[in-house]
Amino acid sequence: MLREFVEKKHYLFAKEAKDWEDAIIMSCKSLEADGTVESNYAHDIVECVRKYGPYIVIMPNIAMPHSQEGAVGVNKTAIGFMKLEKPVSFDPNDPEKLLVTFSAMPREISDGETAKFLIHSNGQSWECEPATTNPYSGSLTIPLVDDYSVYLALTGADGGTRNLFVASESSLKDRFSLFVTAAWQDGRRTGNYVGYIETMVYCGGNDVQPVSGRVVLEKDGRQVKEQEIDVKGSLSSDGYDDAVEYLGDATFYTQINWRDLDGTLDYDLKVEITDNYGRVFTADVV
Repeated sequence: MLREFVEKKHYLFAKEAKDWEDAIIMSCKSLEADGTVESNYAHDIVECVRKYGPYIVIMPNIAMPHSQEGAVGVNKTAIGFMKLEKPVSFDPNDPEKLLVTFSAMPREISDGETAKFLIHSNGQSWECEPATTNPYSGSLTIPLVDDYSVYLALTGADGGTRNLFVASESSLKDRFSLFVTAAWQDGRRTGNYVGYIETMVYCGGNDVQPVSGRVVLEKDGRQVKEQEIDVKGSLSSDGYDDAVEYLGDATFYTQINWRDLDGTLDYDLKVEITDNYGRVFTADVV
């Protein structure tokens, strides 16, 4: 498959895309170049994502854009590859989701007893039918809540119900978050912004890591300047081949040299750190 990517030039490496729509359109360019698909195909994928949600995201940082069966504009069977240095979020307005997988084996099971899993979290609840029995198992996607408890509800033939506690989790939002602070390490702000900014990142848990970042200068809500934070290079110099291998705290030093800015120094300076789920965490530089 890799040889096919190279020989047919069905690949693209790029720094970033404006948004998820632009990313989909970019990913189809190599297929359009040799007539594998028509230009309308990428726009059809965009419309499907708008209609059905981000079904093309198969795991964090990996999406497989495709339209529905029988889509117009497909001339050949092929697959393309695109790698972005900066991740994009395919549905920034959608609440963060949590996939909960569970299994339970009751000590006693009565004839005719039916089962379902219940998840409770601070007044909210969700339920699903088991995918298997003996043991009972299943999975359910819920909003990212801070804590939850899972129960197996067994209902007998006489209508009687018993709830068996299965498991619970707590402090999930912290465990799936990055905590970011930023400060001048060495710099001056007298007519310009010159110096080093120290960005400290703490990973709340083993499943979240920093993958990219930038320093942003804004005035009246409009971006004026930006400078990349070399997350990958910094972690590599610390012995990590990839940001995904990194767990724990990290400190990044970024040099900026912004001189001769217009007007007074009425600017907002902040850092943005993007995690492996495409979420952006910000902090003001103090």
